Amino acid sequence: MIKINEKGSALVTLLVFSTIALVIVTTGVLITINSTADNVGYYTQSQMYAMLEGGAENAIMQIIRNHKYTGESLSIGGGTV
Repeated sequence: MIKINEKGSALVTLLVFSTIALVIVTTGVLITINSTADNVGYYTQSQMYAMLEGGAENAIMQIIRNHKYTGESLSIGGGTV
């Protein structure tokens, strides 16, 4: 009967499973970071749109009330329009 030398096979198996686990965890972290960045971008875009809409409404209202209205800086929601 021929003996097969299996020294170190447990270490190789552990290394393979550790690499697979690391890839899975890294993928999960990257997906989470990507999702969070998309949500922050959407919130900022929505907030900016609302500020611009408020500024435009204010300008239209001022022009209707006063035909000589030339414009102003308006602070809305932490920004200036």
